[in-house]
Amino acid sequence: MSQLETLPNELLCDIFQFLSIIDLLHGFFDLNCRFNQSIYTHFRSHPFNLQSIDKQHFDRICRQYLFKIRDNIFSFHLNNDDETPDACELFLSSGTTLAQFTQLQSLTLSHIDSFRTINKLIIQCRHLPSLQKLSLIDCQSIILLDKHTAVTLINNIWSLNNLVYCAMNNIKISTKWIHRVTMICSTLEYLSTGMIEGEQSTLYHLSKSVPHLQQLNVEIIQWSFYNQPKILFPSLISLKTTFHGSIDQTIPFLKSLPNLFSLTLEINIAILNGYDWQTLLVNHLPKLKNFRLKMSFNFPTNGNLITHTDQLVDSFRTPFWIEEHQWFIRCDCYLAKRVSRGVLYTLPYAFK
Repeated sequence: MSQLETLPNELLCDIFQFLSIIDLLHGFFDLNCRFNQSIYTHFRSHPFNLQSIDKQHFDRICRQYLFKIRDNIFSFHLNNDDETPDACELFLSSGTTLAQFTQLQSLTLSHIDSFRTINKLIIQCRHLPSLQKLSLIDCQSIILLDKHTAVTLINNIWSLNNLVYCAMNNIKISTKWIHRVTMICSTLEYLSTGMIEGEQSTLYHLSKSVPHLQQLNVEIIQWSFYNQPKILFPSLISLKTTFHGSIDQTIPFLKSLPNLFSLTLEINIAILNGYDWQTLLVNHLPKLKNFRLKMSFNFPTNGNLITHTDQLVDSFRTPFWIEEHQWFIRCDCYLAKRVSRGVLYTLPYAFK
């Protein structure tokens, strides 16, 4: 140990990056004040990730170490997957609560199948002054929430006082319940969620509850605009979405977002040529600088496939595309069940 003690603090922190939490705490914590300070420094910049730890060691960390270092944990990750089953329940029964992590800035909850457990953990975060980022990853309990539990979950998340970033990759936002959300999260700037389905009012009610949203990542299905759309998210500057619908549904949606700076758009079963895209972008998205597009569509059954392809590609060869913005496209064509299919996308490729 004497040789380790001669190393500078910066090198100790570099070594700690290659150790598991269990080895780091068992091997170095409480040996002396210097090692403790180095461990504190490590956890201020690295997540405290309680993943892939057996039950015995997990219980020991919760009961022996957490209460000593919780004020120096900035990022915390609880995982209930097959490698750490019942981890959240063990944490909740340890006597330590998330409300005691006074410096916590980021919380990740993954593979938790109990809505009650997720909700209890979120409620514990209500009075954390520094919590800005919340991620719910592959939590099956939030996939098919009924009206009451969905509203309860969103209201409790929106009640986090300083929340800036929220990712919920499983939750489906629906017209059936979004209008019941009463909390307004005026601090939220980034939202990533699974799906939004329903009508124009779904996005309208969502935009009212997060009025200062700047970035949105979402999949939109079963969409319809029944009148001229209002501006939905006045502060939105970045949108990443997969849009399941016709081009007649896509255009009004984009017209409602005039302040976009960055747009990543995947459209299925829809086609719009380069001239029409240019008109739409110039007239309704004048601030757009970053544009990533993928369109999947059927070619017309009449006429020559090569001719249709050349005409489509030529429409994206105007000075607007090539010189002004340097947005370049590629078009792939193939035959699927006697139907000519096409996929047109911007380069470099930015999709799954």
